Amino acid sequence: MIGRVAALYERHLNPGLAHLMKRLGLTATEAEAKGCIVVDEDGNEWLDCIAGFGALNFGHRHHKIVEAVRQQLEVMPLSSRMLFSRPQAELALLLAEMTPLLEPIQGEAGVIVPPDDFLPKVREICDRNGSLLIADEVQTGLG
Repeated sequence: MIGRVAALYERHLNPGLAHLMKRLGLTATEAEAKGCIVVDEDGNEWLDCIAGFGALNFGHRHHKIVEAVRQQLEVMPLSSRMLFSRPQAELALLLAEMTPLLEPIQGEAGVIVPPDDFLPKVREICDRNGSLLIADEVQTGLG
């Protein structure tokens, strides 16, 4: 089974990744995950240090998140993006109140690089107010 999955990656999905994984000796195939542990098809446990590139910072299948997702799926699985979304707006408010989440180089609306004095000024404001500065720079690989 492991050989077949690697071959499918090589032929149909991502040949470069398949080659790299083989070179690194990472030939196992993931089967399930919970918390920070990924289990392969042979039952071996792996510590997940990548966490979905930041998407799973609470771990795989956290019970509270699974329940919240289950409830939302019963209401509306995905925003239509044609109308305002109350949950999205309320979450944005909550996040804004909690911490100044900052994306130094905005990538979703094109590559928007801030002026050179922007980050030092934000750092100064955070220091003055005792706020944590979180730089989320996934687009360029620094977050």
